[in-house]
Parts: sequence; C-alpha cells; structure tokens
Amino acid sequence: MTPILIEAGLKLAGLLAEENRLLTAMDLAAAAALNPRKQQAVAGFVAARGQAKKAPPPPAPERAALVKLSERLVELSRHNQALLERGLAAQSQMIETLAGIATRPAAAGYAPPPRAAGFTPPPTPIAARPPAFALNAQA
Repeated sequence: MTPILIEAGLKLAGLLAEENRLLTAMDLAAAAALNPRKQQAVAGFVAARGQAKKAPPPPAPERAALVKLSERLVELSRHNQALLERGLAAQSQMIETLAGIATRPAAAGYAPPPRAAGFTPPPTPIAARPPAFALNAQA
C-alpha cells in the first residue's frame, strides 16, 4: 500500500510545483486551470493515505521515503499558500484600480463642458473668429 501512497504523493507534489511555478510567474489563469487536476490529486492522496493507515507499518526504507515526501509536500503547500495569497492580493488591487477608473467622470476631450440650463455663451469677438475663405475663388 505504501507504493500507492508514494505515487499519489509524488503526483500531488508535481502539480503543486507546477502551480507554484505558474503563480511565481503571475500566470494566474494557467494556475487556475490546474485546479481540477490538483483537486483530483488531493483526493487520490487522501484516499491512498486512508488505505495506508489500515495496512501494517511500512519497512524502514519506505518509511524514510514517506517522511521525505511528506516534508516536501509541507514545503510545497506552504509556498503555494503564500503564492496564492500574493495572486489574490494582485487581483484585488487590479479590480480596485479598474473600479476606480470606471467610476471616475470621463475626461472632457474635444466636447465643450456641459452648460447650465438657460446659459448663453457670450458672443465671440470678430478678431477671435477664424477668417472665412472659399475653396473656389470664382464665387
């Protein structure tokens, strides 16, 4: 039963390492895409662990391999948690930034500012008006 537990643990460790690599690169979409496979690996590991608990204790070499594997899984899962928290914080900051932009009034651009009801702008002095010209001089 120990080889099945080791195999399940190695599969989980590989997926955690891959997710950690993606999270380090801030490729959050690709990391999220691993979630179904990671959930399956966790379920497989939990099932194998339950079966291993019912079996007699493993021999010393297998026990040493299990200890080493469990230490690796703890290390990977702690790093994974920290990277997930960093990714969530980055997403939260991005959402706040986008929400702030969305609620900000639009820039004036080329349109004149809105006028109050009943407001009539003063006439433009003749000197400030552009000169009139014709495209055809025979007018």
